[in-house]
Amino acid sequence: MTNLLFPTTVVGSMPRPNYIQELLNPEIRKTLSEEEFNKRLENAILFVVDLQKQAGVNIISDGEWRRLSYIGVIADLLDGFKRELKDGLWWHTITEELSWKNKGLFSKEAKFVLDNRKTKLKVALPSPFLIGSRMWNETDSKNAYLTREDFMRDLVPFLREEIQKLAKAGVSIVQIDDPHLCLFVDPEYRAKFKDAEKECSFGVELINEVVKGIDDIEIAVHLCRSSGTRNRNLKKGKKTGFVGKGGYDFILPFINQLKVNQLAMEFADPESGDVSVLEHIPNKKIGFGCVDCRPSVFNKSEEIVKNVEKALEYVDKERILLNPDCGFAPGNAAPVSIDQAYDKLKEMVKASNVLKGKY
Repeated sequence: MTNLLFPTTVVGSMPRPNYIQELLNPEIRKTLSEEEFNKRLENAILFVVDLQKQAGVNIISDGEWRRLSYIGVIADLLDGFKRELKDGLWWHTITEELSWKNKGLFSKEAKFVLDNRKTKLKVALPSPFLIGSRMWNETDSKNAYLTREDFMRDLVPFLREEIQKLAKAGVSIVQIDDPHLCLFVDPEYRAKFKDAEKECSFGVELINEVVKGIDDIEIAVHLCRSSGTRNRNLKKGKKTGFVGKGGYDFILPFINQLKVNQLAMEFADPESGDVSVLEHIPNKKIGFGCVDCRPSVFNKSEEIVKNVEKALEYVDKERILLNPDCGFAPGNAAPVSIDQAYDKLKEMVKASNVLKGKY
């Protein structure tokens, strides 16, 4: 992927200025021709790509500015979902058997960036476990899929084919987002399930089926606790309200079974546990979460260097990438501004350069 020591990357999404949020608003979008809408959005995407490059980030994304949400994008790719507004938020529910809606969607979006900018590109996809956990319910979905597990299994070939197309398009990394798998670090969350170990094992099995036999592109799994979404308004130092609290020990046996190249893990989050767990993750690159995405927390480069050096006690330097804990806009909005994100990324890059000089 790259020969650089301590390469830097983003997790996926970048903050959405009001301009982008308005552009994606269905009421505003329908006032524009398809040509004008695409022109405005593509110009904006090139801006956010250039912003990451200007910050010095090595592996960039398109900011996920085409997506209403990092999970809901599955309904842009596939048919079979009902979309409805609940408490001011759009929710998707599977109500019909899956079928193609926009085959090759992700590779088309990636090709636009790669045709217009020379860069290493990362594209994120939601995992089958995540999609099934959020988009299947007994009331509306049983006519299409009798069980949640049936729905999850049927997602596998569709996602697999999209990854194959991304590899052919020249994408450097495909990242599979799976916050639901990571939430099992929390004893309170595990208590909701009859058999938490079985759940984790099934989530891993699904990812392994998605990537089986794909060896021409680097595959990462992002282990996210959703804290980035729900706790960005917390004041610095306040630790209440986090979800997915605790170290990675419980899910360690399961994530070691993932047949992927890289794990993107959160460590800037104050509830993420000790980095010593990395000693027990052999043979995978570690996307080391070193930037807190909350607007009230700003990690200076000196702090980032110090935290990465703690990880170096357990992981060879050749295996570490630097990234923020989470995407900067995991939904269609987030309180982090684009300027704040830029400054956070610059500190991360500065830390990477210090580490390169030392090691």
